[in-house]
Amino acid sequence: MNSKASLVCATPFQPGQPIAPWAGTPAQGSAIWLVRMPELVAALDDRARATLSAAERDRGLAIADDAARETYFAIRAFVRHALGALLARPPGEVAFVFGPQGKPELSGAPVDLRFNLSHAGDLAALAVTEGASIGVDLERVREVQRFQRIADRFFSESEKQALGALEGEARALLFMRLWTAREAIVKATGEGVWAAFERIQLGVGSIGGGKASLRAMVPSGVRLGEVAAPDGYVGAVALLA
Repeated sequence: MNSKASLVCATPFQPGQPIAPWAGTPAQGSAIWLVRMPELVAALDDRARATLSAAERDRGLAIADDAARETYFAIRAFVRHALGALLARPPGEVAFVFGPQGKPELSGAPVDLRFNLSHAGDLAALAVTEGASIGVDLERVREVQRFQRIADRFFSESEKQALGALEGEARALLFMRLWTAREAIVKATGEGVWAAFERIQLGVGSIGGGKASLRAMVPSGVRLGEVAAPDGYVGAVALLA
C-alpha cells in the first residue's frame, strides 16, 4: 500500500456474521475491528477450534487458567476467520510465520496483507492493511502512579508540557494516548520496545474541545490514527508509509 492509504474504522465483528470491513479490495484502505472478547469466547465452538494449528492448540493447552485459555483460543480463531475472509480461503488454511521480534506475518498469501493485534480488558483490536507495516495498541484508561518517571524518560518536551497542563482524568487520558501511540509505532516497526521508545517523539496539538491531536515527529514516515474505542479505553494505530 502506498502512503495514500486511509485508516478506516470497520464495523465491529459479530459472531456468526460475515466480515466486510470495506467495499472493494484491501488495497483501498486499512481496517480495524474492535471485538468484545466475552462474545468471541461465547461463540467458540468445535468447528472454530478445528481451524487452529497444532502449535496454537499446544500453546493454548499450556495456559493453566481456564478463562485465559479459552480467550486465547477465541482470539486465534477470530484472527483466522478475519484474515481468511479477506484472503478468500478457509480459516484453517491461513498460515503464519514469525519475524525476528516474534511479530506474526502471513505466509503464502496471494496478497501482501499485514496485520497486528492488541487486547485490553474485554476488548481486542485487529488492524489489517496491504503492503505496509501496521501496528495497533489498545489500553484501558487508568491513572499511572509512575507516569512522571515514565514521561521524563520517554516523552518529548512538548509531550511533557502538554501533560503538565492537565490533571486528573484529563491527564490520565492524554498519558494513555501518548503511550498507546508509542506502542503502535513500535509494533509497526517491529523493533525492541525500550530502545525504540526512547527514540520516538510525538507532537501534541489541539483540535478543539479540549481534544489533543497527535502526530509522529520521530521516526518519520509514520501515520498515526486513533481507534474509536468505547469509554474507558484508548487505542492507536500506526502505519508505515
